[in-house]
Amino acid sequence: MTGAVLFRGAVVLPSEVLEDGAVLCVDGKIEAVGRRDEVRGDGDVVDAGGGFVAPGYVDIHTHGGDGADFMDGTAEAVGTACRAHARHGTTTIFPTTTTGSPAQLEAMLSACADAQRSRDGARIAGAHLYGPFREAAARGCLVTCGHSNASWAEMARAFGAGMRHVDHFWCAMSSIPSVSERLGTPMQGSMAEFVLMHEEMSTEVIADEQHLTPELLEFAYRMIGPHRLCLVTDSSRALDMPPGEYRFGPQADGELFESDGRVGFQADRLASSVTGMDRMVRNMAELTSASVADAVRMASLTPAERAGIVAEAGSLEPGKRADVLVLTPELAVERVFVDGIEA
Repeated sequence: MTGAVLFRGAVVLPSEVLEDGAVLCVDGKIEAVGRRDEVRGDGDVVDAGGGFVAPGYVDIHTHGGDGADFMDGTAEAVGTACRAHARHGTTTIFPTTTTGSPAQLEAMLSACADAQRSRDGARIAGAHLYGPFREAAARGCLVTCGHSNASWAEMARAFGAGMRHVDHFWCAMSSIPSVSERLGTPMQGSMAEFVLMHEEMSTEVIADEQHLTPELLEFAYRMIGPHRLCLVTDSSRALDMPPGEYRFGPQADGELFESDGRVGFQADRLASSVTGMDRMVRNMAELTSASVADAVRMASLTPAERAGIVAEAGSLEPGKRADVLVLTPELAVERVFVDGIEA
């Protein structure tokens, strides 16, 4: 991109909303942020009206969308999913694997690398690999734990090996009763208590109104806080698709699940979401005591910090990429810019 774009509106900063603010972007980077009368520049002007100017969302846990799963392992599927998430405000994405054969995982990573170079839709900043890879800690990666009935002692050993994050809080994770059923008495702590106790740990919630009730979202927000709590979509290929039967993972042999248009499910259990990040942010702002700034932070700066890309993404600060959203007063996505170019 050449030239400049000046965004005007209520600018969402990491800890507050700057009313009557402005963000100047030049050559794909943020150059200045401040009050409207302080920030000026030549070029296009994008006015949010009574809405918000916000940082692009960062999704660290998502499997696909618009009929495509990243595990399909093709450039077409990856591009389709990245464009779908961009429509919902995600400008930086971490395609997430399912379990699969080495060949399927290689195909997925190769397709993501190709899409990373083509830059179509949300930018791919890395991959979220389902484990177990403890080697990742030695390489500076964020090591996560999920789909586990781990006890406190087992979590402590994982923590010692470098684990610092737990996937989708309360979903497919151990509880005191589940650990007791496996290991007997005396009762032991589980993943939930371990995360709540250790400030070094972060976690995530799927705020689609289907996985967790408003009181659990409120509990997570108050007890864990916006600096450790990430919003994720954990979305499947059924995002933006009509109700019906789909496959989770590779189209060739992935597990079948049903979507009712609100959530994915298999028999009596949930199977990923079918909702974009914009809805997650709106729900946190509407259903909990989280401020707009905190709701947006949990979908942008906090995941960027945890994923180690905070120098380039996650907030509207000079020097970072010009990943900017124009939101309505109700936090619906109106326009999406990646590197200063409208997606």
